[in-house]
Amino acid sequence: MGRRKKLLTRILARLSDANIPFEQTRTLLNRMGFSERIVGSHHILAREDVHERPNLQPTREGMLKLKPPEEDRFEIDIFWSDEGGAYIALVPAIPSCTAWGETYEEALTKVRTAIRGNIEVAREFDHPIPQPRARQVS
Repeated sequence: MGRRKKLLTRILARLSDANIPFEQTRTLLNRMGFSERIVGSHHILAREDVHERPNLQPTREGMLKLKPPEEDRFEIDIFWSDEGGAYIALVPAIPSCTAWGETYEEALTKVRTAIRGNIEVAREFDHPIPQPRARQVS
């Protein structure tokens, strides 16, 4: 695997952002065909054939800081359903966003995909993007 592809894989998988220079990464992704949108200090990159959208931010030292994916900001409730014989995943902030899986991990993966899809559709049709909300503790 080439150096560029290896760096892209690390960034998209969010394996590590330590010791990666921000400007070098940004330049590399632009050369690889990513378009860039800047919001404050965040550089959001996109390419049609890549599902993940890297959200880069420089640190004061000029190194790379990756923002977690949007779907990780949402509370996800996962429980076992004896009736359905599967794990059910619900997103309280997005009432229609649910998924199921034979394993906990499968339900989690599917509901994260559903969250991304919900956000993409909201953007595409210029609808408000669902916002995560804090869980009320009583």
